[in-house]
Amino acid sequence: MSKELAEQVAVRRLIQELRTERERQGLSQTELARRIGVHDTQIVSWENGRFMPRTPTIVKWASALGRELRLVTKGIPTGEV
Repeated sequence: MSKELAEQVAVRRLIQELRTERERQGLSQTELARRIGVHDTQIVSWENGRFMPRTPTIVKWASALGRELRLVTKGIPTGEV
């Protein structure tokens, strides 16, 4: 497996964990989107694996769920939403 593919798999796994936590808390995709300042269709696209959010968005996502996120961000896309 290439390094790039391994990094994408790691990000997708993290997104799945965040989705599971959102569902555990009973939080809708719409409410999560409001909390992090994006449209709810973006949450759907990220959780379904169609697109990957950038690192700052992942950090906001975790924070909105009351979780601290510690990442080694090398290779994970950075920038604005």
